[in-house]
Amino acid sequence: MSGTVAGLLSASPGGLGGLRSLLTSTLFKSQLQRQLNIVAEKGAERAAPVVYEAVRNISIADAIGLVRGGSTAATSYLRGEMGPAMINAMIPGLSDALRVAGDPVLSQAVRALSGVDPGAIAQSVAVRADNSIWNQIGVEESAIRANPQGTNDPLLIGVFKVL
Repeated sequence: MSGTVAGLLSASPGGLGGLRSLLTSTLFKSQLQRQLNIVAEKGAERAAPVVYEAVRNISIADAIGLVRGGSTAATSYLRGEMGPAMINAMIPGLSDALRVAGDPVLSQAVRALSGVDPGAIAQSVAVRADNSIWNQIGVEESAIRANPQGTNDPLLIGVFKVL
């Protein structure tokens, strides 16, 4: 019990010093970030169908404009079209995951912070995940535009070769 939040609370005067030390330690922050990334990944999986549906609804005229656009034109367009849809798709799964977190580090952190709203944490994680996802999509789009042959996709190679 000495390695748990409860153990740290009981081992220090008033309990707050040990809790503060735990929550601000590099090891704890690293473990918490790792677990939040796993939770965010699960939320992003839930958002994938939302992204797919938005892609399916791109018009031919918009597609031509995107192909002719800059290095992240398609990413910017899609993100603008989707608005907060990806975030909204991730939040329920993230909230559920935080409430029933099976990971002891994440569970202890959530339990230790009185008044914590898992929904607010889920919103924050979803926004960060959304930004990370779109940034990575933009990086990938830029790489494809710079070297379409690297995709081994005849359609992409042909489309970007014409340009």
